[in-house]
Order: sequence, then C-alpha cells, then structure tokens
Amino acid sequence: MLITLPMPINRKHQKRNNKFKKSRNVSRKPLNLSIEQHPSYSRSQSNKSTNFKTFGLIFLGFLVLSFLGSQSNERSIKGNQFLGSNKANPPLEFYSNVLPSFKKPSAQEINGVGLWQKDYRAIDYYGRSISYNGKSVNELAKALSSYAYTSEAKARIAYVWITNNISYDVQSYLSQDYKNKLVTPESVLRDRTAVCSGYSELYEALGKAMGLDVITIEGYAKGADYALGASTDVNHAWNAVKIDGYWYVVDATWGAGTLESNQFKKQFNPFFFAPPPAQFVYTHLPVVSEWQLLAKPYTKDKFENLPEVSTDFFEDGLRTISHNQHTISIKDAQQVLIEVPTGVEISARYQQVSSQSNDTSTLGAASMPVQVHQHGNQVLIPLTPWMNTYQLNVYSRRSNDSSTYYDHAISYRVVFSPM
Repeated sequence: MLITLPMPINRKHQKRNNKFKKSRNVSRKPLNLSIEQHPSYSRSQSNKSTNFKTFGLIFLGFLVLSFLGSQSNERSIKGNQFLGSNKANPPLEFYSNVLPSFKKPSAQEINGVGLWQKDYRAIDYYGRSISYNGKSVNELAKALSSYAYTSEAKARIAYVWITNNISYDVQSYLSQDYKNKLVTPESVLRDRTAVCSGYSELYEALGKAMGLDVITIEGYAKGADYALGASTDVNHAWNAVKIDGYWYVVDATWGAGTLESNQFKKQFNPFFFAPPPAQFVYTHLPVVSEWQLLAKPYTKDKFENLPEVSTDFFEDGLRTISHNQHTISIKDAQQVLIEVPTGVEISARYQQVSSQSNDTSTLGAASMPVQVHQHGNQVLIPLTPWMNTYQLNVYSRRSNDSSTYYDHAISYRVVFSPM
C-alpha cells in the first residue's frame, strides 16, 4: 500500500499565531584548505622506507574497508528504496536492520518532558532568516550548520527551515498524483512543495549532511484521511533523530501547518519537534514498536482507542483523570474528569455525529454547549443522553490569552445504550 500522506485537520476556533521576523539572505564562504596547510604534508626524506611500509599497510586497510563499505551500501540502497518511495512497504526484516542501539528513554521523557518546551527563539530566528533557492542538500546543510554547532541545534534548525520553506502539496494529495512521482530531497528543494514522504526524506538527508543520525519512520497517523478501525495500511512518514545520545521523534509535515477546507494553512507548530513519546503516541504509531520510544509500547488497538487530542491539550497542561479512551458508553448520566492547571479555562460542547464508528464528520451537525464545573484543578463535564451517539468536544484557553477564543483540546465519542 502506498503512503497516503495525511495532514492534521485544523479544528480550532482560532489558533494562536506566531509572528516571525522577515527573512534575509545569508551567504557563507566555505573553508578551503590547501594541501600545504595539512600537518602531514611536510615529511622527512630520510624516512622514505618507513613511510613506504606504512603506506602499504594503509592501502591494505583501505581495500578491506572498501569491501565492507560496499556491502553496507548495498544493504542501505536496498532498504532506502522503500522509505518514502512509491514501492510497497518493506518487510519487517528491513526495519530490524535500521533499528538503533539507543539509550532507553528516561522516566522524564516517558512522563511528559519534551524538547519542544524549550526556548529556541535564537536558533529559530536564524533558521527562518536563511534564504536558499538552490536544490543542493549539502549547500543548505553548510548554511544551516554555520549557525548550529550542537546536535540539538542542528536538529532544530533543520526542522524550522523545512517547516518555514516547504508547503504541503494539497493538489498532489487530493489527486493522488504523488503516487506517480519520484520524490527526492532535491525535488522537494526544487518544487518547495511535498507530501509527508518528501518532508521526511528532506529532513533525513539534511540531518545526515549536518552529521546527525536520522532515519525515516513509516506508520499510522490520525490525520485527515485516517478512519478508526478501517485504516490497516501505513499512511504517514516522519523521522527520528539522535540528540545527545537519545532518539527523539520529529514530524516536519505536521509541524508546517494544517489542512483547512482542503487548503494548506501554513502554521508553525513547535510541538512536533521532539515531543514526549507518551504524548506523540496519541496521534502517531510506527510500524516497528521500538520507534515508539516507550518502555511499554502500544498495540494498534490501544492506539486507536485513545481519545482524539490536539497539541493544545498538552501545551495547556491538561490531563485525563476518569476516561482515556476514544469511546465512552453510558447507560445514564455520567461525568468526565479532566485535570486543569491554574490559569487555564475550559469549555465544552456536544456535537452530533454519525452512528458509524469510523465516521467523525461533524460539519453542519447540531451542537449544544455544556455547563462545566470546576473544583480546584479538576473540571467535571457531564455526559447526558443528549443523543444515542454524539461527540463531546472540550476546548481550552489560557486565562491571560488576549484572544477570547478557545482551542480544541480533546474529543470523546459518547454512545448512549439504555438498559
């Protein structure tokens, strides 16, 4: 099955916008060293015999390494023909060949601390300021590396540049033309548009050119084309990058924006740069469970049974208390409990939906506001037999936010089954 390349749907009342400074051109001259400057250039003529023997040993070692390298490259080429390509998904045996020898995530990484919460304003400014109109991955990598010196900074600046300069190819996605296109990092730089395979291939190529360990991951994502219980084929691609010895997930496609009325809305989302694995798994499930980076990986059934959440749910510090499943069956009135930090406000609505379990469309459907009750840091949201099947949508906003709009946080499907 081919990758179907989903995008997240913009379901928010109004998203908080980040305004960035205007781009400027940046040029850097490469560092050129002549052979005379190399420390090994000047040698004593009296040591010709010794040097000849040394050269022989080096040459022999070079032949051995070349042979081993050719075997490694052959396996790499055979593997990379699958990732982000138009061919069938690779067998699981292939994934086992690229699984990293990574350190297990710490308890903090599992329980909710991610790099996306860090202050990257300085490196983000440089990432958006670099103007590059060519299609050479190596040239772009050199330009970005001139501002980024650590693995974390390199991983971040690549994420920012791609999300700022590459737009989602909605026309190709809707027409299914991407199935007939050969996607390469160079073609993405040339066209400045891509679907998820293009985003992930460019991020991998750019990261590797900057000296990072990066791979492309294929799996399931709850995007615009995902139907619960009906999506059995891989439909998305993202990346994993090693930062300071630890692997982190990165999704530049979802970080670039959203789909709104079949139009790409450019909207930088910092959440999809190295989020906590325990939060990322709400929307992304890799084919190979090790790439969940969780101590206890989720099954596909458990993944699909998670409630529908937006990044604002985690950004505003919300946490489920009573229900952490997609569908809630009730026989009489119940309530949903959500933990809410100080300074965050909650609103909720009932929304009419189809009785089909995999149909989540709500456009033009009837809705009704719900009175929520807050007790300390807990919010109680009542569930009533409003309809036999409906959706509970929960919204959140920060009290100090100048906007009066609430952003979508979490949704549940409620099924009323009287005795």
